[in-house]
Amino acid sequence: MDISSKPFIFIYKIVCPTKSEPRDFKTVYDDILKELQLDRYLDLMEILRKIRNALMHQNGIHEASDDEKDWGGKKIKFTKGKPVDYGGEVWEVLPSLSIHILDLVTVNVVISNCLSIIAPLLSRLTTVVMIDKRYLD
Repeated sequence: MDISSKPFIFIYKIVCPTKSEPRDFKTVYDDILKELQLDRYLDLMEILRKIRNALMHQNGIHEASDDEKDWGGKKIKFTKGKPVDYGGEVWEVLPSLSIHILDLVTVNVVISNCLSIIAPLLSRLTTVVMIDKRYLD
């Protein structure tokens, strides 16, 4: 699968600059989440990828090998040749997944990246303040 023209390749190259260009979307999110130390979201991304593939490519039928994932208190089953079993009503499960996506994107990525930028600046500021205070004594 050629994904070189996709916009997420830009993000991939920033987050994983030493890795070669990925061959599929699974590699993209696996590498990015691992690099950002967000491994706990790998199952969520796998669930979303499999749901999307079933809905977009096979009229809601899962065509890959059988798999089962637990997320948000639900056991989601992927059985070859059958519709995805969401472990409950679709309208209950999908919003729950959406909340975890927002958590991943907003809290973990945005805030942690902001902190990684701000922390060195605060460290430098503290050093400057300590030097200035020395001159006041």
